Amino acid sequence: MQKTIVFLGGAPHQISPIKYAKSKNIKVVICDSNPNCAGMLYANKFYNVSIKNKNEILKITKKEHADGILSYATEIGATTQAFVAQKLNLPSNPYKSVQVLSYKNKFRSFLKDNKFYYPQNKIFKNFNHFKKFISLHKNKNFIIKPVDSSGSKGIFLINDDLNIKKKFDQAIHYSQQKKIICEEFVKKIGPQIAGDGFIINKKLNFFHWADQYFNNYPNNLIPVGESWPSTLASYQEKIVKKTINKILKKLKINFGAFNFDMQFIEKKKLMIIEIGPRNGGDFIPEATKLSTGVDMIKLSVDSCLGNKINRNLLKKKYIKPIATFRLNSKKNGKLKNIKFSKKIKKNILKKTIYVKKNSNIKKFLLGKNAVGSLILKFKSQKEMIYKMKNIDNYIKINLKY
Repeated sequence: MQKTIVFLGGAPHQISPIKYAKSKNIKVVICDSNPNCAGMLYANKFYNVSIKNKNEILKITKKEHADGILSYATEIGATTQAFVAQKLNLPSNPYKSVQVLSYKNKFRSFLKDNKFYYPQNKIFKNFNHFKKFISLHKNKNFIIKPVDSSGSKGIFLINDDLNIKKKFDQAIHYSQQKKIICEEFVKKIGPQIAGDGFIINKKLNFFHWADQYFNNYPNNLIPVGESWPSTLASYQEKIVKKTINKILKKLKINFGAFNFDMQFIEKKKLMIIEIGPRNGGDFIPEATKLSTGVDMIKLSVDSCLGNKINRNLLKKKYIKPIATFRLNSKKNGKLKNIKFSKKIKKNILKKTIYVKKNSNIKKFLLGKNAVGSLILKFKSQKEMIYKMKNIDNYIKINLKY
């Protein structure tokens, strides 16, 4: 009998699991608020509905007699997936636990209550209260972000009084709850760490960490790329694994793909920034497969159907230097062209451009401002790190004004 999966979202970076499902003769039902989303081409059935709308997605999932529901590479649909799956007794992690991971204020409270390290923070709904707080702590730097957004939307550094009203308004605009979290800025030791992992029976059975890269301008808090494997020391990897497993156990997380962001603030002191209850975006699962041979796309689709996962599928076959990069502009304007130097062309494995020539593009203040994505391969980790740190020398986005 043919199985059915409801996919929450059909954006370009969400097509890989949809294609995999189709190759296995699984009926694909896609829900997306964009009536022209890229995934429509592959859907057996399409519903033009927001994946935030839990009750509507519940109705659709029941109507389609779905065997599984998957929010692949999007934080927005993670709570919807858990809510619907729990209501219909489909494979799922606890809804309350997914909420803790999806809402930054809940996650920081969880870290505090369970004695994990966390940055000092405060929640605000009102700008005047926020402004008063900042004026009382002028000697400190803070990061503000919506408590319940994704895709690096509305994240800003507050290091003076300049533009704080504009930054506050933008951050709160991207919050469904109309709340922001203001966290003390903590300097990191070494690179910020990212990557996906896969959980079986409440334990992290597979992980492949990456170093993250950031622009200096216009927003140095939004990652523009990742490179695998990470430059983490082996003792630091052990600390990361031990910490994550403690968190998973406390939250009673059973299975599935998860995305991680973290940093060391001392050589042996780890700060978990976020744990996303879903695969990473920006083609991270594809990059992971190219780097290790482990297919997180297959694992995610199979596990959402409740299929038993063969642990041998989680063993790394090799480790190759692979990176991803978000093509981004430092200025607003119309796209004239994108020029790649010969030195970087040979490294490009996959190029996905999101906008057409002569389209209006915005400077990279939000994750959604990306012009496209690259997956790159390198002969060595040394070459990869050098080119990723200097990538603006190899790629030029030319604009018309």
